[in-house]
Amino acid sequence: AMTSTLKIWQSSDIRATLVEGTPYEKNGKTKPVFCAGGDVKKVYLAGLNKAGEDPKVTADFFREEYKLNHMIATQPPHQPQISIWDGVVMGGG
Repeated sequence: AMTSTLKIWQSSDIRATLVEGTPYEKNGKTKPVFCAGGDVKKVYLAGLNKAGEDPKVTADFFREEYKLNHMIATQPPHQPQISIWDGVVMGGG
């Protein structure tokens, strides 16, 4: 979803992008989060060929992740990306 959205943004007249995490509720408390690492667990299990995960998931994940990283890194200088991180930030997603 992020790759297709970023392609649209980069081909538009947008002057900057702002990416912000969404808080969630757990045990009656609001937890701030950007990415909580669910993708990391899935890739790990696929690499071990456990929990019925297809080992292809690992290669697919890293291919898509690095494509997205490259798109962000080479984003036009007049379209800076700003990310607001508050709380747990990990994983590739």
